[in-house]
Amino acid sequence: MWTYVHTRDGTQRIYIAKPGLPEIIVILLIVGFLAAISFLVFAGLVLFWIPLLIGGILLALISSAVRYRWRQFQAWWSGR
Repeated sequence: MWTYVHTRDGTQRIYIAKPGLPEIIVILLIVGFLAAISFLVFAGLVLFWIPLLIGGILLALISSAVRYRWRQFQAWWSGR
């Protein structure tokens, strides 16, 4: 949308022209570019969080196993 302000005798007129084919193509290219960048950022965040999530799950499993073995060792050491 293009606007043009023309002043004559204190009167303001705004002319709004319909966008032509080149303007529509440029707008669609910009929207497509922004969508592609958004997708790449989202995909990057997902690919960043997958290893962290797997690491957290593995850390929880290892922590649980170590606590179980530690309790077994404490019971054996105390002679229960």
